[in-house]
Amino acid sequence: MDGYLVDAFFLDTWQRSLVSKLSGNRSLEAPGGQLHFNTGRQSLEGQAAELQPRISGDPSHSALEFGERYYLKLYRKLDDTINPDLEISRYLSEKTAFKNIPAYRGSITFRKGRDTELALGLLQEKVAYQESGWDYARDAFKRYMEEARTHLKGEVTLTTKGLATTPVTYEELPQVLQEVMESAFPQRMILLGGITADLHASLLSGSGKEGFGSEPFSLHYQRSVYSSFQGLTRSALDQLRKSLPELSGELKAQARDTLKLKADILKRFRKIYDHRIDAQKIRTHGDFHLEQVLWTGRDFIIRNFEGEPMRPYSERRLRRSPLRDVACMIRSLAYVSIGTLIEENSQGGDIPQEEIQLANLWSHYSARVFLHF
Repeated sequence: MDGYLVDAFFLDTWQRSLVSKLSGNRSLEAPGGQLHFNTGRQSLEGQAAELQPRISGDPSHSALEFGERYYLKLYRKLDDTINPDLEISRYLSEKTAFKNIPAYRGSITFRKGRDTELALGLLQEKVAYQESGWDYARDAFKRYMEEARTHLKGEVTLTTKGLATTPVTYEELPQVLQEVMESAFPQRMILLGGITADLHASLLSGSGKEGFGSEPFSLHYQRSVYSSFQGLTRSALDQLRKSLPELSGELKAQARDTLKLKADILKRFRKIYDHRIDAQKIRTHGDFHLEQVLWTGRDFIIRNFEGEPMRPYSERRLRRSPLRDVACMIRSLAYVSIGTLIEENSQGGDIPQEEIQLANLWSHYSARVFLHF
């Protein structure tokens, strides 16, 4: 018999069946195990008729939206270990007071015997938001650059000081540029810094039996971090060396200067394990950047706790220093500024040093207020 192989995700009847089963908090026998349709503390029973499914426009996930109430994320990559996205979302919603996430409302899992349940889907409350943190930051950066160019034209000339490694401080800025920097965006970064701290405090609050809580750094772990940093540094510098022919002007000179620092950089990493670090490791977001936060117009909502996509779930669930999340967000701010400059420079050629300086200044100041919420 001839037939067609289709993706059920796009079938209206299949979408509606998910609503019905989640509303009924049902379990079904399936080949090799059981399918469980779990709801959170608040039952969805009786809501099936009013929840109309539609495919979400989110490009990062296969997801369904049910009216303006719920968002069902479906996982296409499965692993034998607990999915950290489902695990952390449920923990934060049901065991802590942290509110800056889409609230957990249910899940779809598959259990084979007594093995760990495989996560197939995560049901959350739908968040009404204006834009992603990335789009919000990029718009803020563009406004900053427009104002800076207008105010500085013919009035103030910046010196060449202010590269990424030696940024101009706020106090060293000309008065007119201090006024440009003092916009709503720094206040938003202060807000995001505080929310990030609350997130880490909540992840710290659980117990080891729940998969949360903390554990101390060990010399073995520090040595592992040192080896990882060495490998990453060598790989990055090798790539930079291969890219030299594509660079020109001041950027090429900076790249050559950076390559000369290889031995010094690797030597400095030894401080990571030359004495015991008195610090704790906790569960973290794992892939914390501006695309992972949503701006509602009043607050930031943190989403997607899946961790780094290329790593297995077992590795994503490891406790790490919360400073990794902080560093990822600071890097994301730098990507916004320099990435936007590169986009605007569509004709190619060298970006003026003054433009690079203004961009570095913005990302440095934004990072500083993020750290000093």
